[in-house]
Amino acid sequence: MKFMAILESIIPSTNNIDIVTDYFQNAMGISRVTSRILINRGIHDLDAARAFLNPSVDKLFDPYKLLDMDKAVMRIKKAKDLNEPITIYGDYDVDGMTSCAVLYSFFKDTGYNVDVY
Repeated sequence: MKFMAILESIIPSTNNIDIVTDYFQNAMGISRVTSRILINRGIHDLDAARAFLNPSVDKLFDPYKLLDMDKAVMRIKKAKDLNEPITIYGDYDVDGMTSCAVLYSFFKDTGYNVDVY
């Protein structure tokens, strides 16, 4: 029962969903479907909705905040200098396949000896 109470507090009532959906649709000139997707992602205010729909590079997470990213970058550069092969490992879900494709394209286009598994 405690779990249900948590869910009830974060899911807006039907009336609130319709109001926010209409508000997003009118304020940003987006479709009703896009408005509902924003709400389903937990976005309920106009500034957050605009930020989500209009991303910018300066708002991206700094990858160097990841542990040992500097070491990984140096190792990748060394592999290129020595023409060592790089294998990108990914899984078979949408983000895994997409990230492998993006990384493969980047490495191939910039002269790396690269393969994907």
